[in-house]
Amino acid sequence: MVKSENSPNKLSIDGDDYFWEVRHGWLVDSGVGIKGISISVWRRPGSTRELVVDFPFSMFGLNRSPKRADLIAALIPAVKAGIAAGWKPDSRGRTFRFKHPNGLDFKTGPISQCPVSASGPCLHGVLEKIAVVSNS
Repeated sequence: MVKSENSPNKLSIDGDDYFWEVRHGWLVDSGVGIKGISISVWRRPGSTRELVVDFPFSMFGLNRSPKRADLIAALIPAVKAGIAAGWKPDSRGRTFRFKHPNGLDFKTGPISQCPVSASGPCLHGVLEKIAVVSNS
């Protein structure tokens, strides 16, 4: 089966499967200024409550098409934070909009220094925890 351009991506977080897709890239809103990338997440698209994660522009900057690994690395801690903020993935109902918290770094979760180099946050140890399952 060929994956269509519009079918959501699948990923696994702590043993639970979620589906996600980019809702929109960064854009300029006359009332707000520059808005960052937004990503939609569901347990089962079309039958469970949608989570919309709004990332700040500073997260990905001018990159309208961040690498998949960077999106997933940002999405996993954001989904966990959305659940902690009250999103119930298996429920039905209106969309739960979640603004990405400033203190959550997309590469490491809570902002921390890299254990390998002193240059700042990194992906060491995070990528091993990510179980990405592609749609067939």
